Amino acid sequence: MNTASQRIIEWMDEYYLINLSEEVRRSMKEKAARGEAMCRTPFGYRVEGKTFVPDENADVVRYVFASYASGIGYMNLAHELETRGVTTAQH
Repeated sequence: MNTASQRIIEWMDEYYLINLSEEVRRSMKEKAARGEAMCRTPFGYRVEGKTFVPDENADVVRYVFASYASGIGYMNLAHELETRGVTTAQH
């Protein structure tokens, strides 16, 4: 393949990526404007309608934040939660 053909293919690839990026951004803005979630439901929440609301694991999340803020390291927290049988949601 000659240099001119390679340049044309590179330009086409670049155009495709720029166009794809714009489409993804537009779709994300539309989804956000409708108030829809754009990610997997975080641990400690469930989706009710189109809003994240705390679920039965909310107390665990509060405990983790408070413990970490008081100086308990993440590894110690992870071991403690594992010992207590706390698992994350499987999607």
